[in-house]
Amino acid sequence: MALLLETGDFCARADVTLAQCLDRWLAGAVQLAGADAALIQTFDASQERWGLLRSHGLPDSQAARLTALAGQEPGVAHALAKGCRIASRNTLRSDPAHVSDGGRLALSPRFRAELRRTGIRAWMALPLQQQGGLLMGVLVVGFAASRLPDADHTAPLRLLARQACDGLVRFSLEAELRQAEERVRVFASASLGADLVYRMSADWREMRHLQGRSMVPTGPGARQDWVDVYIPVDERARVRQAIQQAIAKGDAFELEHRVLRADGSAGRILSRAVPMRDASRRVVEWLGIASDAPERRLAEQALRASEGRYRSLFDSIDEGYCVIQLRIGKGGAPHDYVFLEINQAFERHTGISDAVGRSMRDISADMEEAWYELYARVALTGEPVRVQQAARSLARFFDVYAFRLGEPQLRQVAVLVNDITQRRAQEQALRDADRQKDEFLATLAHELRNPLAPMRAGLQAIQAADAAPGVVAGALPVLTRQLDHLVRLVDDLLELSRISGGQVELRRERADLRAVLEAAVETSRPLLSAMRHRLTVELADGPLWLDADPVRLAQVFANLLNNAAKYTDEGGEIGIGARREPGWAVVTVRDSGVGIAADMLTGIFERFIQVPATRHRAQGGRGIGLHLARSLVALHGGAIEARSAGLGQGSTFEVRLPLMGATGGGIAQPDLGPKTAPALPPARPIPADPAWRVLVVDDNADAADSLRLLLRVHGFEAQAAHTPESGLRAIEAQRPDVVVLDIGMPGMDGWEVAQFVRARYGPSRPLLVALSGWGREEDRLRSQQAGMDFHFTKPVDIEALRAVFEMLADRMAQPRPPAP
Repeated sequence: MALLLETGDFCARADVTLAQCLDRWLAGAVQLAGADAALIQTFDASQERWGLLRSHGLPDSQAARLTALAGQEPGVAHALAKGCRIASRNTLRSDPAHVSDGGRLALSPRFRAELRRTGIRAWMALPLQQQGGLLMGVLVVGFAASRLPDADHTAPLRLLARQACDGLVRFSLEAELRQAEERVRVFASASLGADLVYRMSADWREMRHLQGRSMVPTGPGARQDWVDVYIPVDERARVRQAIQQAIAKGDAFELEHRVLRADGSAGRILSRAVPMRDASRRVVEWLGIASDAPERRLAEQALRASEGRYRSLFDSIDEGYCVIQLRIGKGGAPHDYVFLEINQAFERHTGISDAVGRSMRDISADMEEAWYELYARVALTGEPVRVQQAARSLARFFDVYAFRLGEPQLRQVAVLVNDITQRRAQEQALRDADRQKDEFLATLAHELRNPLAPMRAGLQAIQAADAAPGVVAGALPVLTRQLDHLVRLVDDLLELSRISGGQVELRRERADLRAVLEAAVETSRPLLSAMRHRLTVELADGPLWLDADPVRLAQVFANLLNNAAKYTDEGGEIGIGARREPGWAVVTVRDSGVGIAADMLTGIFERFIQVPATRHRAQGGRGIGLHLARSLVALHGGAIEARSAGLGQGSTFEVRLPLMGATGGGIAQPDLGPKTAPALPPARPIPADPAWRVLVVDDNADAADSLRLLLRVHGFEAQAAHTPESGLRAIEAQRPDVVVLDIGMPGMDGWEVAQFVRARYGPSRPLLVALSGWGREEDRLRSQQAGMDFHFTKPVDIEALRAVFEMLADRMAQPRPPAP
């Protein structure tokens, strides 16, 4: 016990160091336990890490290795944290260590081997626990022989461990207090920009320290005459009164008062001091600061105003803004940067949250090196840069303006950043659309020239031969076919416009898909036959009933068959099949043609998209048909998909359409095999009377004159007018039976002319026929509202005029009222 008392008295002295106390505790542990070595190790609970504080009887290197290995033994810290002792009697054996609560603790072979290497054959570990049970370390004693102290020797050893633990706590608190005082002093001096830092005794009689910036005269050491030296006579009473009030309240001191400056002049300062207390909450001294009052107030006001303006601007701009600091490696190359400051828009533009204080590599380890090099160049050269660059690791594209802040050694860069990912995508979409438009217009021009060339040649041949019967007979079929081709082209474009505008109305009925496919095959048979393709048809047994517009669906499948025919070499294999799946009818159209590249399988359904140029380009489409097909299928609640193994591997188009819920009655399965096209019925003669007068009004002179010529060939008395005004004069002079009006004329359009004629002539008016390039439903409705009897789209076929002349014949059979 004498050893314990002597050690306790020694370590309680204020003039001893922690190292001296550690040596006393370790020597005392060796003596009390009869041991050969001892160690004190610390334990960091937050990181579960052991550290060597001091050793006795062992080289420092061996003690450090033992400490490191002990930290890798999983059960050691757990047992000690419960306040248990751990002991091992013989390290030469693999027996587990004994825990004082009766448990056993298995130790790793590596740890036992290190113990044997140091010459330790037995050891005991005693926990160093603070009040409350927090484990702060361990006292370990080691023995060269395989023996342990008995209970009589273990009890004093436990008291010594408690003494050492209390001493370590005291030294730790004193160190923390010194650090806290230093932090207060440094903080007060640096962060508040104080002109003076001072320390006063608890009763303010003694100034213990004064540090200033030549504001007042300073001298070394403590002084009790500080009031006489620094405070003018007429201010001393007020200062002493404020001090007494602060002492009485034990609260902070604050006073603005005059002082005597180093140059002898008087100035005003703002002085603040806070009480420093010991563990018993007793004030032991005062720590204070002082600064020149007017200058400080003005500086604070200016700083607050500047910070307010800066923060308002900083957070109000829509662009992302950040300040970064580069980290430069040993070779001078940038390897990272840290975010020092960001504004509110930064996260929205970059997707990075909680960036301040974090490095870019912590946020995104695979950020492109180009960004580090860019900012390093700005930081080192001072030259600002503006770039648009991808950050693939963030899945964004940025527009960035970066410039250096401060001196080069700070390596700070300010960055304005805009996320332009969506804008880039939109720009690319516009470029793609523009390219597709150009391709479409080029293809459309090609498609228009194809029929126009033979039409011009045929007409020139007729002209050169003076309308010889043989030449006319040869040219007319060509002219008719090419004119039909032009009409189909225009119809496709109008159909595209109607579908895009949501103006297509399906005429739904209960339809058998097989009948639809028969109609499609019959439509495509001429092209299939011309290309000598072999067509295979495979249909499911029984009808496939749909709630559909059969005409529109036949248009879809005829389009797919025509595409298959055009993109398959002559004599190829083409198949069409239909099968039933639960709730669906599935139609496949396959061919052995040129195939489709993988990157085009979805794009070919977009408007104006065409398969890239191949040797089949001459037969290429206009980029409309498949888009129309997909749109019409979608209107039926279905879907269309293209599949191909690649170029030269053929292609398959699959259309899925919903079946009707109820099954219909049986009908005969249509025969889709080869057929002879039925003969067309003979054309009915158009009723004509040489006395019937027809007036054509069109500002396109060629259009008006050619229609007038066609009508005269069919036996009518036909005239033409090329302006609305001349047309109205001709109506008044000639009193025609039929007036064919172009809609889009300058001045008065066709609708206005029709309204004038109806108002002018009443029941005796002529039949009014609208002829226009516009054929939308709203155009037809407007013609009807204007009083037109018919509305035809250009070019008009003479057969289309049959209904006009039949109505005229009926009208002529009735008495005609006189003109007003």
